[in-house]
Amino acid sequence: MARIAPFRGIRYDARRLGPMGLLVGPSRDVISAEEKSFFYNLHDNNFCRLLHPNGRQDFSFEQAAQDFQSWLEMGYLTRDPEPSIYLYEIQYRMETDLKPRRRTGFISLLRLEDYGRGMIRPHERTFNRVKHQLVESISCYQANLSQIFTLYDDPRQEVVKVLRGAAGANPDTDFVDTEGISHTIWRISDPSALREAAYKLRRKPFYIADGHHRYEACLDYRRRMRHQHPNAHPWSSFNFTLSYSVAMQDPGLTLLPAHRLIKKMAGFKLSAFLKKLERSFEVEELDLDLGQESNLERFMRLMRDRAKKRIVFGFLCHGSNKSYLLNFKPDTLQQMDIHPVKEELDVEVLSRAVFSRCLDLGAQERGNEDFFIFESNYQKAVAKVCQGEAQLCFLVNPTRMGQVKKVADAGLFMPRKSSNFFPKVAAGLVLNPMAPDQIVPDPLPGGGLRVKAGKPALNK
Repeated sequence: MARIAPFRGIRYDARRLGPMGLLVGPSRDVISAEEKSFFYNLHDNNFCRLLHPNGRQDFSFEQAAQDFQSWLEMGYLTRDPEPSIYLYEIQYRMETDLKPRRRTGFISLLRLEDYGRGMIRPHERTFNRVKHQLVESISCYQANLSQIFTLYDDPRQEVVKVLRGAAGANPDTDFVDTEGISHTIWRISDPSALREAAYKLRRKPFYIADGHHRYEACLDYRRRMRHQHPNAHPWSSFNFTLSYSVAMQDPGLTLLPAHRLIKKMAGFKLSAFLKKLERSFEVEELDLDLGQESNLERFMRLMRDRAKKRIVFGFLCHGSNKSYLLNFKPDTLQQMDIHPVKEELDVEVLSRAVFSRCLDLGAQERGNEDFFIFESNYQKAVAKVCQGEAQLCFLVNPTRMGQVKKVADAGLFMPRKSSNFFPKVAAGLVLNPMAPDQIVPDPLPGGGLRVKAGKPALNK
């Protein structure tokens, strides 16, 4: 049984510190030195100073945890008085949008479950190095600083409707971040609404969209705490993780592509590579210099048009003024070791048919971010090749939501950076203490609800 729960969130007191847009930061587990510098300089209390303290000269999680306690003591961070779930709306525009998009979800606690139980379903593998650092962070802070991003199946948006019905007219938090994305939050503490939302979700699996490392770090932390505190309450907060959840059918859910760039390929010969590609692709050579914007836009239109009928990739190489459309031959699938569930997954075909068969890259190299660059913006991806920052560029179409669900339901994994949900959730909106003595309230006492006349009531 999947269990969400309300909690007494820790939040910034923006009235004391200034605009929330200067206080929140990116929720990614790893960010660049330039990004750290940018967010550090935004505000002395920007959340990046806690989430990514290794941008400081005096870096240690212990020192950052002391800062966290100091911010609590000074009232920069305050804890809400009642257990709540936080309705969270994000409004944003893509470059070609005439109207803004809205994605509506909620932030709650989600009970940790081992993957084998089937209630939490991943679609990407993780790396121990990243997880170990996250476990250290949780241990020092004794708090969950950054939520994972999960999805659930709710075609009629029933859960959001319940929470929206309990929301006040005025939001608790409303701000625009440094990228022009609008964030609006309502704190929902009405017990009947919390109970009904939990009831509607009790049998639904949750799919991890983003934050696999964070989730597995919480599993490791739970294992450690259970060993250290064998008599802890079953609803101790270390048995939960902080989650932002959205219905798969939400109209504002956007997946971006993650174009693949190879920084340097030793001994690469373009003519020999194109010859190898012909085993699995119809290679369409175009006399288009993609360094020119009009040519690039024409190329992308052609690529999108081809993708309506088959898997297709764009390809270009530094030093060549040619560009290529790689149209996959589906009858060659039997030559590759691809699970039937993943046969229509573009990034899987690219990984097997191109990176493995034509470039002889092993599994470790295919997941190595020191070897690859992943870029969601096709203009930036092409510019990196034109400027010599990368040697090879493979342009891909975005993974579809149905493909993510299908792979996760089958218990399989996609190649790294296969799904790219946009926009990311801001970090620093709501935090959750994870100390052993913190007990999470159960919104479904007795383990569930009886439903009478369309309304949930507690089991007796």
